[in-house]
Parts: sequence; structure tokens; C-alpha cells
Amino acid sequence: MREYRTYEQIAADFGIHESNFIRRSQWVEVTLVQSGVTVSRTPLSSEDTVMIDATEVQINRPKKRISE
Repeated sequence: MREYRTYEQIAADFGIHESNFIRRSQWVEVTLVQSGVTVSRTPLSSEDTVMIDATEVQINRPKKRISE
């Protein structure tokens, strides 16, 4: 079964702010790509670690007002 959770939900589970979680996730992604890590399609053993990719959610921010 697959579960696609938002950054907001995962951050709430760990008790950190969503923007902090997004920053850390991006750092992990860049670090893995730079180190050449790839995901194999072989079955996992009980000693393997699983990395979960979170679905990206757009952050709604208030629009800036033009001062006159």
C-alpha cells in the first residue's frame, strides 16, 4: 500500500515547522544526487533502510500590496 503524505503532515508528525522540513528534504535530495546514490529494484531485507519521498505541496502566501 502506498501513502502520499504532504510536507505539512510529515512535519507535524515530527513536531517541526513545514518550511524547516522542506529545507532539510531538499538538502537530503541534493546530497544523494551528488553522491550518486541510486535506488535498486531488489527486495528489501529486514536490515535495509527505506527513504520516503514526500509529495510537494505549494505554499499559499499572501500577495504583496502595492502602496500608493
